[in-house]
Amino acid sequence: MSELLDLAIAAHGGWDRWEQINELKAHFHAEGTVWHVKQWPGAYADMHCSISTRKPHTEFTPFLKEGQHCVWEPDSTAIVADSGELIDKRENPRSFFEGHSIPTPWDEQHLVYFTGYAMWTYLTTPFLFRLPGFTSEEVEPWDENGETWRRLKVTFPEGVPSHSTQQGSVAKIGGSQR
Repeated sequence: MSELLDLAIAAHGGWDRWEQINELKAHFHAEGTVWHVKQWPGAYADMHCSISTRKPHTEFTPFLKEGQHCVWEPDSTAIVADSGELIDKRENPRSFFEGHSIPTPWDEQHLVYFTGYAMWTYLTTPFLFRLPGFTSEEVEPWDENGETWRRLKVTFPEGVPSHSTQQGSVAKIGGSQR
């Protein structure tokens, strides 16, 4: 683990505080071109999300209409009625993206999978990077508009869904540290 990752975790409340949290909830509004391309405009216009901080698990409610929510885990996605009745489920959902290109439309389960892992990753970063199998290293700084920003390269372990197995972040921590 890198000193920069330690600083990022400290800036987000610290590892000890993170260990006290089991669940995070967010209310968000997401728009953008991707939703139109994938034929889901407005799908996340007013969404409540809940993620586990202990394991990869995300829920969105309501999902596409009142009375149902969806559940993402790496090996399955599900749409569930608020009564608990299973509406639809997909095992090994990542495999259903094989052969897709940018304009390929998504079905409901594609939507659950992509947004589920994305939101779980977004809300658990930078703490996620301290879990077993992740590697991180500080790389060359980034200069922009007269400021120098420190950069962290993180490699995701196999089995942790992500947009890319290697990701980079930039951080300016404090007013004088760069």
